[in-house]
Amino acid sequence: MTLHQIESQCRNKADELLEKHFGKLVQEAAIERPETIGDYSLDLPKQIEAEYYDYLKALWAEIAPSGSPTFGEIVDKMHISDLMTDDDREIIKPAYDAAIHRNLWERITKTNHRDVTYYKGLLKHYTEDLLTALRCDFMEDMGKALDKPNMTNKTYTPTPIDTTDVELSEELLELVELLAENTHDNWAAGRISEGWTYGPVRNDELKQHPCLIPYNELPESEKEYDRVTSMETLKAIRKLGWKIEKE
Repeated sequence: MTLHQIESQCRNKADELLEKHFGKLVQEAAIERPETIGDYSLDLPKQIEAEYYDYLKALWAEIAPSGSPTFGEIVDKMHISDLMTDDDREIIKPAYDAAIHRNLWERITKTNHRDVTYYKGLLKHYTEDLLTALRCDFMEDMGKALDKPNMTNKTYTPTPIDTTDVELSEELLELVELLAENTHDNWAAGRISEGWTYGPVRNDELKQHPCLIPYNELPESEKEYDRVTSMETLKAIRKLGWKIEKE
């Protein structure tokens, strides 16, 4: 399924929820009939948000590549109270009061349809904004998930050049130590350029490393790491048929 198809499906679900809870307000506005509204309506946006969130969560589990973060890990569940500004409350509360209160004429004619329709229209518009925010977050993270290669079912088997039958001369063994020191110096120069400094223990947050010292001051275990790298490089060169000669 393409991103365009996923977004279209999400839009259709949002429209379905709005239709389910708010009905066709344009058509209803042409029909004058008595209506009552309860304080339960104030929670409608939250209820619709919860339904839409659960739908997106299920869709994420169905479509997102295996190995992707769960929906809850990458999308913060939003609530209507977090998105509602003071201006929103100032508009919706009077509309709600007008919808539940019927003046003398409305009691005589048994209709307060215009007030109720206006109030429901405000709630619908507000809920549309909420669902749009959820959908945009969902689609942004879905796009990232689909762009990442799926490594869950892939295995990596290293195949280094077999150098077990290669022996280095005394001269090349001396070169191993020089290359090991150069390998360390290159690594240290790169770290220092990134802002790292010496520290008694490694601390990624402070960018401190105990090996940011001259090669000859390193413990043998650290030197051996660089030596093995250098030795295997020289052996691989010989194995591939190249000669190493000193000028």
